[in-house]
Amino acid sequence: MRDRAKIYTEKLLYEQELRQAEIAWSAKEYKKFIKVMNGIAIEKWSDIYKLKYKIALKNII
Repeated sequence: MRDRAKIYTEKLLYEQELRQAEIAWSAKEYKKFIKVMNGIAIEKWSDIYKLKYKIALKNII
């Protein structure tokens, strides 16, 4: 039961982080987007988030 609770909690936290990243992206707050994404394990990033990350990096330079 503890394992299921842990997995559920991790999933919720991951979804919250993605929501924060999407909010930052929509507001064109690229530094915040990068900061949020850096808190998420890169293995979990979908291709769209990898692309957005590259775009965000270009926009803060």
